[in-house]
Amino acid sequence: MRRRVGSLNPFLQYCQIGRIAAQSGFGVCPRSSSGAGPPVRICPLPRINLPGRAPAMNDIESLKSALRQFAAERDWGQFHSPKNLAMALTVEAAELQEHFQWLTEAQSRELNADKKRAVAHEMADVFIYLVQMSNQLDVDLMAVAREKMALNAKKYPVDTSKDLTRKPHAS
Repeated sequence: MRRRVGSLNPFLQYCQIGRIAAQSGFGVCPRSSSGAGPPVRICPLPRINLPGRAPAMNDIESLKSALRQFAAERDWGQFHSPKNLAMALTVEAAELQEHFQWLTEAQSRELNADKKRAVAHEMADVFIYLVQMSNQLDVDLMAVAREKMALNAKKYPVDTSKDLTRKPHAS
């Protein structure tokens, strides 16, 4: 993993996956003992607490902060309207999907290290735009994800939904 350290602001430490500022709390784990190829798994990095600042509420909040700073330093905030971010997110999602075009189900589960790294970068791009959009709209992604899971659990109970390949008819 490559990180800038020293006198630089810890928010500006970069990890290889997805061009995310390292304060996001995620980076690249060393490859497994079996492993050929470069490391590609995403894992937690050590937490960095800045002097004079309270620790971040959670990893999403620290990523939001890092992304705000990254955009501010480049004066990109002017382009980060919810509409533009939603459009950019769909473009990145299409780039992610492109890696799986024409693969069989089995091939899509057995990506080589280079392909997996490229897919991970596209996943990070989608995630970054989603987090930036949640920041613009003041949406707590973790809370709304838990809310949506609860709604889905009611809508798709295990006894009527297990092993179905299509959505059951909702009442």
